[in-house]
Amino acid sequence: MEDLSQVVSEAKAALKAGDAMRAWSLLEAVMSDGWDDGEFLTLLGAACCMSGRCQDAIEVFQRGLEVAPSAQGHFNLGQAYQAAGNIEEAKVCYSRALALDPSYPHAVHALEALRPKDESL
Repeated sequence: MEDLSQVVSEAKAALKAGDAMRAWSLLEAVMSDGWDDGEFLTLLGAACCMSGRCQDAIEVFQRGLEVAPSAQGHFNLGQAYQAAGNIEEAKVCYSRALALDPSYPHAVHALEALRPKDESL
């Protein structure tokens, strides 16, 4: 079995190159070793989301929040909900990210993008 840190590094490189399926394949092989590792779960959730497995990404990001709660974790979960078409739940997640870090720029921009445009202008 490969070292978890080596697999995580390879998966990061695959995601950076846009190869979510390769990242998923790498991470899947060591899933039992990484199930309690926040960085592993973040990468696995991203690989799921980028490869169209939104429900899997939601479950993985929820697990990630259990292991290591963070503004980034709530933002990531919001992204997965948004990709799955659940805009209201995405807004809740982005708001939770901002409750932990009021200046978290990704959550600020995500909420702004989901805010209805004023059509009366």
